[in-house]
Amino acid sequence: MLTRRPASARTVALAVAVAAGILAATKETDPTDGRAAWRFEEIADGVFFAAGTGAMTTMSNSMVIVNDDHAMLVDTSVSPAAARKLVAEIRAEATELARLEMALRVREAHWNAIQETKVRPPNVTYRDRMRVVKGGREVQLHFVGRGHTSGDTMVFLPAERIVFTGDFFVGRPGANGLPYMGDGFVNEWPASLDGLKALDFDIIVPGHGTPFRERKQIDDLQGYPRDLWRQASELRAAGHPVEEAVNRVDLSAHARAYGERARRVDPRAVVCIYELLQIRHPL
Repeated sequence: MLTRRPASARTVALAVAVAAGILAATKETDPTDGRAAWRFEEIADGVFFAAGTGAMTTMSNSMVIVNDDHAMLVDTSVSPAAARKLVAEIRAEATELARLEMALRVREAHWNAIQETKVRPPNVTYRDRMRVVKGGREVQLHFVGRGHTSGDTMVFLPAERIVFTGDFFVGRPGANGLPYMGDGFVNEWPASLDGLKALDFDIIVPGHGTPFRERKQIDDLQGYPRDLWRQASELRAAGHPVEEAVNRVDLSAHARAYGERARRVDPRAVVCIYELLQIRHPL
């Protein structure tokens, strides 16, 4: 159940902070024929980790924050259908909700989620940090630098010492994860991770994987893109075409953290690096 402990009847508004395109959920045919598409795990009082069950494509994790007079939904998945299903399941789980309001804004990162809707600009923006105190809880938004996208936002709960990273960081307890680097900023990612380290958290809720506590995983991820950028830059400077560079990059030094994934670099990441270098240093 998506309820706080202990819970009393309250009016709750749902602020969808990181997506758009949720329309008329109750009028749409259930794409899973009644099966649950999401599972909810309470990781702190009123803070829920939401992950897909496999009943439909959801791709990324979400987080639901239930406060005294409203709730926040952080990251609504990869498609309008998955977002609508998530909202419908929150409605079904949170039986204490008397009213559900939606505040929508667009984020660059999950563009697929707004393909079916009329695009509207956000009505609230921030540059580096924004502090929101509502319903008895403080929520901070931090832009720590570019990595997975040019606008990655860390959602930080200082009292609960929880940070939600989206696809900027992925992983699970005891198992490192490698985020997709095919359209990111590989050269800037390590420094941006320093910004994540600066937050005073105990639990990371990643965009993919499950919540975990090992800060060492941040150190590991910093080393991987640094090495990848260095090698790809040197190969390009030496005149190797990108197809050849993919086969020459050797990241086996990171096998302890990433296993076989470190031995097979994602070709899209190398292509992305070559494109960024072409902008900076045209050949």
